[in-house]
Amino acid sequence: MSAKVAERRILPPLSTPDGKYLSGFCGSTGQCEGTRPKGWNGTPLKTCPFWQTCTCNCHTELTRMFEMTGQERIPVPNPEYIPYARTYWMPSDDPDYKMPDAAPDVASTDEVQITATGRVRKGGLEIGVQKVLLAWMERPVMERIDGLDVKTISALVYENEGATLEKAPYLGAIGAVLDRWEACGYVMLGRKPVRIVGLTADGKEKGLDWCKAKAKKS
Repeated sequence: MSAKVAERRILPPLSTPDGKYLSGFCGSTGQCEGTRPKGWNGTPLKTCPFWQTCTCNCHTELTRMFEMTGQERIPVPNPEYIPYARTYWMPSDDPDYKMPDAAPDVASTDEVQITATGRVRKGGLEIGVQKVLLAWMERPVMERIDGLDVKTISALVYENEGATLEKAPYLGAIGAVLDRWEACGYVMLGRKPVRIVGLTADGKEKGLDWCKAKAKKS
């Protein structure tokens, strides 16, 4: 550690009467504004963003430079630092978010719709597949013992929505719907062939929308 960095980390007061304080970036790890710090493995690190409240000399020096050149004071981050991209959902992403009501699903009265380009409107195939699934779930247990396979689902969706669809849905598209439902905890699937074995406990008691919302939160 250089003497200059050591001076910056030791001399500034931890706090001042006007509410400023020495941040952890500057005070603990030497990640001062205007520098290019790196971690033990060479990864560029984020520098202190609290130039308005941190008491470290690095901010004072940079502020003085901006004033001398007559430029507006802006943060001076590490240009090599790449911010971490979060891939998961947090409640703060949607402050008004709330879980939908938990209730068993009933077959939708909506119809599968086609866009001007001839494609099934987004969410339409899922509506058609769920109609087939819920009707199948009403059958006696012994009639459901072999499961509901993708090929049968496609044929039944076409039978129900034949007035709108020109042909039966692709098996791959049906399989993608089932994969999403399995991932959110709505259905249980079997393999070889891919088939619905039944609804999960949450799928039966709380419904598809609830399962999707729970998966999104987690």
